[in-house]
Amino acid sequence: MFYAIYHIFRLSPTIYLTLSLQHDYKSKSDQELCEVVRKYNINAPRKVAFAIVTLSKRYGMAYVVDGESLEMRLERVYRQACARRRWWVVRYCAAKLRKVTDSLAPGITNMLVRGKQIIIGVSSCQEMTITAPTAPDQIADALFGSYPENEPQVAVLQQELIIACSDLIAQKPYVFDGVLTIRLAWLAHAMSLMLDYMRSVGSMKKGSVIGMLDMSISWTQANINAELGKNSSIYDLSPIVVKDVVAALLTRKYWHLLTPLQSRRLNGSLNRVPPSFYDSVWKILERTQGGIVIAGQHLPQQPTLSDMTPFELTFSYKIESMMSAIEHPEYRQVLVELLCIIAIILERNSELVFSEKLDLDQLISTAFLQYCSDYEIGDKNDMTPFYELDDSNLTRNSTVNYFARAVIDSLLNGICVKQRKITTFMPSDPLSFATPSNSERSDNQGYNNCLIN
Repeated sequence: MFYAIYHIFRLSPTIYLTLSLQHDYKSKSDQELCEVVRKYNINAPRKVAFAIVTLSKRYGMAYVVDGESLEMRLERVYRQACARRRWWVVRYCAAKLRKVTDSLAPGITNMLVRGKQIIIGVSSCQEMTITAPTAPDQIADALFGSYPENEPQVAVLQQELIIACSDLIAQKPYVFDGVLTIRLAWLAHAMSLMLDYMRSVGSMKKGSVIGMLDMSISWTQANINAELGKNSSIYDLSPIVVKDVVAALLTRKYWHLLTPLQSRRLNGSLNRVPPSFYDSVWKILERTQGGIVIAGQHLPQQPTLSDMTPFELTFSYKIESMMSAIEHPEYRQVLVELLCIIAIILERNSELVFSEKLDLDQLISTAFLQYCSDYEIGDKNDMTPFYELDDSNLTRNSTVNYFARAVIDSLLNGICVKQRKITTFMPSDPLSFATPSNSERSDNQGYNNCLIN
């Protein structure tokens, strides 16, 4: 089973060849395109589909070639591609025909009721965050209005991912622990990463890292189309395999055999965070008078602490929204690790607070530059070696070590040790560390006798 899966993924991708072919068809004359459409080479469905779509961009889908509209011709290509299991062509045609599965809205609702939010679309074009039940037409418009021009299959693959995640969360809700936001573009990216890791192995040796991954693909088809074996794009996978790869990614069995970089990229792509992560961020914000900066975005201490509570999803969604601006999944993951380290340091040193803004990007940069200095690394633009560091111990050669040093230096440079102030009027309010000046209104509501050391 594993060998069959690997055989599908190991060969070089044909993405550039496909893009080149699409570009060539854009430069063809109407006569040349019509000739391709008329001949209709059933063994070259991509070329026929490209010719039809190129003509439709010039004249619309209602344009008639030899008594048959382009839409009808593309529908025929779609159906024959389905019969031949040419999944890349199936998804391409389905996207151009704006085909939508009926179970999208129920699938999204199934995830929403379990506290998840879904982001559809592509960041380079447009993304839409769904936090409430949405009408099917709105979902379809968001899907088909947000894919790159040369990659319409995104809209169809994301429909499959919605169904796959909905089915999986209904059967095994625990595999989504730590995943608040299901970002479909990054989930597809995680699938591509998995394929890349499988290619890098070179052979399915017993006991190898990828060989041990629990892909558990259920091959229900008697014959795998030969075209599938010649491609490595996720668009060439059958819908059944797509669902099984999603399940394999989220169950994470044998992930401890991956390298730190691979693990960070996959966890970052899945938007996975540790237990009580958002509660830890809330506690950090309580101890950071200037607020927190994530991916260049500032989250002020106030009015955030006044308007939200640590137990509602609104705050968690806010943090996820800020982290969604991060472009690279491995960077997102080290930022999550950094926040966890800060939370531990503050928890064990209750007298400390950050007196100014806590800029997480700056702390990561400081830690990385220290690593470059320690190991005399000249290229300070490539953080890949830093991402490869271990994240599970306090040895010198670990991200934990460098992050802890950066955080402690930041605390020592702007240390603020104050009296804690507690009021009996608002016992649930976060602890405050600032002593009001005479010119400011006192926030303790006259309960100065409640100050404790």
